[in-house]
Amino acid sequence: AHARGAIAEAEQSGLPVSERTGMAQLVLAAVAIDRDDLTPAQGHLDQAAATSAASRDPVVAVELAILRSRMLVARGDPRAALLALDDMAKQPLVFAEPSPWVSDRIAMATAAAHLADGDPKAAVKVFEEQRSHSPESLAAEARARVAAGDRERALGILDELPEPQDRGPVIEVWVLLTRAQAVDALGDAAAAESLVLRALTAARPHHLRRPFLEAGPWLRRLMLHRPSLAREHAWLTSTLSPQPAASRQRDESVGPSPEPLSTRERDVLERLAQLMSTEEIAADLHLSVNTVKTHLKSIYRKLSATRRGEAVRRARELGLL
Repeated sequence: AHARGAIAEAEQSGLPVSERTGMAQLVLAAVAIDRDDLTPAQGHLDQAAATSAASRDPVVAVELAILRSRMLVARGDPRAALLALDDMAKQPLVFAEPSPWVSDRIAMATAAAHLADGDPKAAVKVFEEQRSHSPESLAAEARARVAAGDRERALGILDELPEPQDRGPVIEVWVLLTRAQAVDALGDAAAAESLVLRALTAARPHHLRRPFLEAGPWLRRLMLHRPSLAREHAWLTSTLSPQPAASRQRDESVGPSPEPLSTRERDVLERLAQLMSTEEIAADLHLSVNTVKTHLKSIYRKLSATRRGEAVRRARELGLL
């Protein structure tokens, strides 16, 4: 909300794009990446890069490089992400004094790329060489240690974090998923399931998909064996929301599988099932009413429906809701 307000203020005052800070666009890009909305995220990054501040403000330059690396990880190219971070580290960035915030951001992005590349030991080494300062960085270190097999140390780090109300929803979701992975590896499947359910509940209002997509194969296995975990979370991508067997074996009268819905179409569909109006959906998703109408037309076409109720019923039959 602050970022959108800053952009609106700049536009109303006629400030040229080249003279803006770029930070508001980076904030919107970070939110979009957390939601796995990669197309708008790329648009925000491109707009941030178009500002002159991106080349002269070291904080903006670092964050731009970090978010670009996160995009590469999200698109399945962690090695390119590591190369991009390495190139950034070689750039002569001038700070008045060392910034723990910047150090944490770089360490987290580097460790995440190593984990995505299947090298948890390299991820742990990042934090051994760079001490964590923030709750977010500590949570990332715990995640790396769980992946490397050091579950007890990871749980110890998580136990020392501030209370949930003192950290944002993204950190809280990562903390819950990391703790779930640790206790699952220690043999407590019931506790792991409970923690994953709490993570889903915490992520749902913000549609935080990336933590679940990046959590690793253990989460996919757990949710595959316990499909009830995703029953009320249609906003989550289909790769982590296994379709119930009953839906896979639906009656032939339902017809063939439809064309897959996009992430944004799933967002609209979920709100459609909640009986939200077109205007309410637009406001909730920060979209124009016309854009929502376009998504609705696409949903109707893909689901072979002509009305809202019919689309929702068809989606339920297909296991999409």
